[in-house]
Amino acid sequence: MTQTQLSTLLIIMLLSSSLEALFVKTTNLECSANESYIANLNCRLKPLNRTKAVINMDVELIRKIENVTISMQLLKKNYANKFLPFLVKVRANVCDMMESKAGINLYLAIFKRVLKDYSNINHSCPFSGHLWIRDLYLDSAMVPVAPPVGVYRLSYHFNEATTKDLIAKMYFQGEIRELKSSNA
Repeated sequence: MTQTQLSTLLIIMLLSSSLEALFVKTTNLECSANESYIANLNCRLKPLNRTKAVINMDVELIRKIENVTISMQLLKKNYANKFLPFLVKVRANVCDMMESKAGINLYLAIFKRVLKDYSNINHSCPFSGHLWIRDLYLDSAMVPVAPPVGVYRLSYHFNEATTKDLIAKMYFQGEIRELKSSNA
């Protein structure tokens, strides 16, 4: 085995072991909606135990949404207790993303997989009627590289693409922590 292959293997082992030693706990969920698009918005964060909480959401679309964009941004809390942008800021057309089989941004691919696994929002546009998310659990396996331990906020803004009207906003706040060893 060459020096480069050995170094690559060591880095992969370190990254995979650090991912296993982390967990994500969702601590807060905020949702708001434009009442001309959405009725009966219901967002709930349900704690299951000390380390796991699931997200459930129900929404009734008043009118059919033909073309929607998403703005997604990750923020990290600093030592002054303020959220600052952290690595991820993505804007995309949801309709195009849901139709695409390949060639989308890594973070959009994660978002698309989450929608397919935990919701009925698993098709391309138009969107209409009752939409739901059930038992959404954010875990470290969804993250491609182990991020630093800390408090994060993930912001989603959904806009009507042609008029630029805000349809809805969602904020997930959570902590990435190290798992405590039972041997300690």
